[in-house]
Amino acid sequence: MNKYGTVLTLKKKHLLYSTDVQTDAPMTLISGQEERDLLSEAVLSLVANGGTCLSLGVLYGLEVLSERSTEGGVMIFITDGEYACNPDPDDDYDLNNEEFLAIVEESGVRIITIAFSDNADESLENLALVTNGKTYFIPDGNSHFLYPRHQSANVLPNNSKGQGVEDINDALEGSLTYQPAEPTENLDIVILSETYSNFASSSADDVFGGFVVDVTLGRDVAMEIDYGTSSDVTNVRLFDDAGAALGDFSSTVDEGLMVYRAEFGNLTDGTYQFGLETDGAMSFATVVVTSKAQVDTLPFETRCWINSANEDVNLEEGYLAVFAEVTQEGNPVLHALVEAVIEKEGEEAAIQQELLDDGSDADLTANDGIYSRYKSYY
Repeated sequence: MNKYGTVLTLKKKHLLYSTDVQTDAPMTLISGQEERDLLSEAVLSLVANGGTCLSLGVLYGLEVLSERSTEGGVMIFITDGEYACNPDPDDDYDLNNEEFLAIVEESGVRIITIAFSDNADESLENLALVTNGKTYFIPDGNSHFLYPRHQSANVLPNNSKGQGVEDINDALEGSLTYQPAEPTENLDIVILSETYSNFASSSADDVFGGFVVDVTLGRDVAMEIDYGTSSDVTNVRLFDDAGAALGDFSSTVDEGLMVYRAEFGNLTDGTYQFGLETDGAMSFATVVVTSKAQVDTLPFETRCWINSANEDVNLEEGYLAVFAEVTQEGNPVLHALVEAVIEKEGEEAAIQQELLDDGSDADLTANDGIYSRYKSYY
């Protein structure tokens, strides 16, 4: 979680668990940058001590949340390992233990589980399911977010992508679902999230990538770049449709957290390209561009899901149905071009497939703003 995280006013506490549980950061009201910095420093100072007492971490977190005057709450539970703990029948349970799950369910706390790598315990999905929470998986390819590799490299083609921290950012952003909602006009809408790997760029005049601002957006446009290497992003340039460079925007860089942020202000609708300059080779950089909606309109919104929910899909025996609902101000958006990007574990290339709203294929009702498609094989 970087220092430019959510602007919502939240209370958070950070716990470390291995063979025991300890508090690294007390429950704190996050209302400004100082509190965010303190939490970031606690995360960056983590040291693995061995063991993965998953249940102890959950139970201690529930205990902390129970000290508040209000019921329920949300817990973000992150791990990169399987259950591994010294047996102790008094306070230690397997994540599938019925007594343990009863305690968790009775607490009323929603648990968001974030699993790093293939080694993470599969029972995390069930933990999220019984608490009406969510579960996220961060592929092994994102491990260099924690342990950067230092490689010599040349600039990749503009469309070259790698794995970075966008999966982590998406998971943490998704964990805010159960928090009080910001007014739609104040939300930062993500219009680009791309990761580039193994590159070096000596000039920000060289076009690196691009993004589109539609007619509903363009207010307070900003770019944030997370990178994981000993080199830094030193400059960003923005170009309009005609290739003219746009200047006079502010930027900040935090070399400790490896975050570069540029604020472009208000932009008219259109296509924009950007260039990056670095002071050396970079193992990866994740570029995220956000924008607020125009003051006189609301943005298009999407809600996406699949037919299998949290269940695994065996495409040799069944099928996968992908759905996306597109709305604006609560009304369905018709005749839109909607594409699903399907990623398969262990494969670098994603599958792109157009979704339909014409009553055919997996689409039950035509022109209702819900676009869908069957996918029976990869």
